[in-house]
Amino acid sequence: MFPNAFNEGQQLDTAGKNVMSKTITTHLNKLLEWFNHHFPEKKRDDDWIRDPFGIDMESIMLPSNEESMLVKLSCDRTLKKKFMEVSLSHFWCSIVMSEYPSLATRAVKILLPFSTTYLCECGFSALVQLKTKHRNRLDIEHDLRVALSTVTPDFETLVRSKKHAQFSH
Repeated sequence: MFPNAFNEGQQLDTAGKNVMSKTITTHLNKLLEWFNHHFPEKKRDDDWIRDPFGIDMESIMLPSNEESMLVKLSCDRTLKKKFMEVSLSHFWCSIVMSEYPSLATRAVKILLPFSTTYLCECGFSALVQLKTKHRNRLDIEHDLRVALSTVTPDFETLVRSKKHAQFSH
């Protein structure tokens, strides 16, 4: 829904944008309160994945060989510099995988469900938008591919490249 809200926001004047911004902020704050009330944050032992260089080693529950690897990793200044420059997933999948494979594999197993769940939710949302009572075709494969693609199709060029039926006289 964020692209739709963005498009609607572009059409508003400054006062309308301020009202929309205040409404969204209020809603998100109430949603955060609700989540914190119903799902209080528990102490997790995988904080080392988010920041392997600023962790308390006593709070980590890893096998001894992986714990020693984590100590070596946390003392490596070149890895710390790379950690600041790249994304979390790239750091664990590409950079650390070669030097500390078992530690990186454990980190990737924890990180992986978030990205795949997000992509599945995007697919279901697109499907719900396509399958309405006014648009109930059984074959939606091509429409769904366009809806999920990050590439915006150039419809003008596509229409010009197709042969058209004979125009009316």
